[in-house]
Amino acid sequence: MLDMGQRNPVTPKIVGWDTITDTLERIYYLPETAVVPTSQPNDMVVDTQHGVFVIADEGIGNGGDGSAASLITVDMKTGKTRRLLEGHRTTLPENRPTVVSGKPLAVKGKNLLVGCDGITADKDFEWLYYAPLNGNKVYRVRLVDLLDESLNETALDKRIETYADKPNNGGLSMDTEGNLYLTAMETNSVAVILAKDKSVHHIFSDENLLWPDGVSYNLVDGYMYVSAAQVHLGAVFHNGKSQAKAPFYIFRFKPLAKGVPFR
Repeated sequence: MLDMGQRNPVTPKIVGWDTITDTLERIYYLPETAVVPTSQPNDMVVDTQHGVFVIADEGIGNGGDGSAASLITVDMKTGKTRRLLEGHRTTLPENRPTVVSGKPLAVKGKNLLVGCDGITADKDFEWLYYAPLNGNKVYRVRLVDLLDESLNETALDKRIETYADKPNNGGLSMDTEGNLYLTAMETNSVAVILAKDKSVHHIFSDENLLWPDGVSYNLVDGYMYVSAAQVHLGAVFHNGKSQAKAPFYIFRFKPLAKGVPFR
């Protein structure tokens, strides 16, 4: 579980909870070298191949404008953290406001632009896929390159690929055939970028799928699950009064191929 550390002045952290024994496994703290005042650690990839967590930092914490969005890596064994690609062309938000029900999402009259948000990896943990929420591109980089401490940012930049076009989106997930699923909050829907030609296709939508967010695959039943987070109805967007209300839905859908769990 990723604690953004914003409900009060606490250190952001990853909390590992053993659901079998119902006990605390481990806490990984994100020190000041890994976060900045405007950090908002959000989605993450659990890379069991390379033994790291990779976190997307949206850069909108404490009134941030996304300009310090980045990736954060955490070594599972040592807890060592690295902050990468801060304010990079691939983590920065574009000036593409999120429009829900005809209205741009804004805080105090200023459009909210969110940096690096959706993040996932392929089944072999060869490629990391990531994207700013506000932006029309998905990017990818080989995990061995991202984790190579001998590469400076200029060298790393040259190894990043522009993967595909996309709408503004929140979560990302991938199936075993390389199809990339994304949550399109502006249209209450889930879409997919096909591996064969990088084209974007609608999967499903629902009027109750209000701000679809994270996407997770269940190995047992073969469904992907997506939460309706109602983010746009939060108090910060409505003069301090939350418009979110029950019921709070979780939807499921069958992916085109088997998904990749533990993302």
